[in-house]
Amino acid sequence: MIVLSINYLFFHNDLHHLPLT
Repeated sequence: MIVLSINYLFFHNDLHHLPLT
């Protein structure tokens, strides 16, 4: 369950980092 949360956060962060760069 925790892994899912981290995976979701990681993926979401990546999407947010893309436009930031």
